Amino acid sequence: MYTGTMQDQVQKALTDRDGPMAANLAAMLQECLLTARLHAFNSSRGRISSGDSAIETVHNAKLQEEQRQIAACQTVSGDHEQVRLQLLNVAVERKVFGAADISFQAGVRTPDVVKLLVRDAKAGSLGSMFQVATYNPAVFGIDADTQSAVRYGLKIASVDASVGPRISALLGSSERIAPVWSDEKSPTYDYSKMSEATRKQGAEIAARLVTQLTAPPP
Repeated sequence: MYTGTMQDQVQKALTDRDGPMAANLAAMLQECLLTARLHAFNSSRGRISSGDSAIETVHNAKLQEEQRQIAACQTVSGDHEQVRLQLLNVAVERKVFGAADISFQAGVRTPDVVKLLVRDAKAGSLGSMFQVATYNPAVFGIDADTQSAVRYGLKIASVDASVGPRISALLGSSERIAPVWSDEKSPTYDYSKMSEATRKQGAEIAARLVTQLTAPPP
C-alpha cells in the first residue's frame, strides 16, 4: 500500500521510475476519470429513493466510495490524462507486462510501445494479442506468420473450458474490426495455410494466455 496523497504517489513513481507503481497509478487515474463521469451523469439525472433501507445502505456506501475515489484523484495536479500517459511511459520504459497495450489504446505508437506490445502478445497478454491480431502487421514491424500465430493462439484459447467464451467474443470483435484497421478482406481469419511451425507457435501462445487468465491474483 502506497502512502501519502495520490499526488505524492504519482510524483514518487515518476521520480523513482517505478514501473509497477506507475502502471497501478495509471489504472487508478483511468478509473477515476470514468467514475467522475458516471457520478456526474447520475447526479444530473437525480434519484428517487427505493424505500428499501437495505438497498439505500448499499447505494449510499457506493456513493461514498465514489466520492472518496474522486477526492483522492483531485489531489493530482495538472491534466489527468496527460499525467496518466506520463505514468504509462514509465511503465513501458520498465517493461511492465500489459502497459504497452494500454498506451497503444491511448494512441501512442512509439517504437518502445510497439516492441513491448509484440513481446506481451507472444507472452499471452490478451489485450496485446487483440491489437496484434487486428491491426496491419506492418504497424508492429512483424511478418504475416507472426500475426497468424497470435490469431491462432486466440482461436485455440477460444475453445478452452475455463476462458473460452471470453476469448471467443474478443476474437469475433477482432475479425469484425480487422477489415477497417487492416487490409483484411475475409470476415473470419483463415488458418488453413499456416505452416506447422506457425501452428506450434500459436499453440504455445494460447497456453500462455490461458495461464495468464487463470492465474490467481497476486
